[in-house]
Amino acid sequence: MECKFCKRNYRKLNHESVCKLNPNRVRFHFLYKTTCQISGRFYVGVHSTFDLDDGYLGSGTILKNSLKCHGVKNHKREILEFFTDPALMFAREREIITEEFISDPLCMNIKVGGNGGWELVNESGRNFMGIKNLLQGSKSSAMIREDWKRNDPKRFEEYRRKISESLKKQKLVDV
Repeated sequence: MECKFCKRNYRKLNHESVCKLNPNRVRFHFLYKTTCQISGRFYVGVHSTFDLDDGYLGSGTILKNSLKCHGVKNHKREILEFFTDPALMFAREREIITEEFISDPLCMNIKVGGNGGWELVNESGRNFMGIKNLLQGSKSSAMIREDWKRNDPKRFEEYRRKISESLKKQKLVDV
């Protein structure tokens, strides 16, 4: 369908309402803080979007657990700063989310800021287990796990053990 505001074809149901509010299709870059109103815990991150009311609260692991536990309605996102481009946005995130910042017991961030949320993928295109970046590959994660099982069972079992330990530690964290 064609948008009556920007004359572009679109697939999203809310495209026209977003386009009406943002007719020049300006991309917003901002630093935000999401706070759980029940536990008082908070998450600070960055986001880029065409729609300021897109409902995005963050993508942190502990934050997602908090959203499941306490519900989306009990979390509030506040925009702290706007930026003209992503480079400035990530630089500011790096300044704010430091080791000292994440050591606060109420903080739900688990890594220092400035790099986005793809910490498992490094410049070589491989993640922490040495597997080709799944975003670029054509195999599904299930197929890759099956390859691991078949070709390197010891490494696969080590991977499963590490995931299990990590999940057990997460259960101990008060959300």
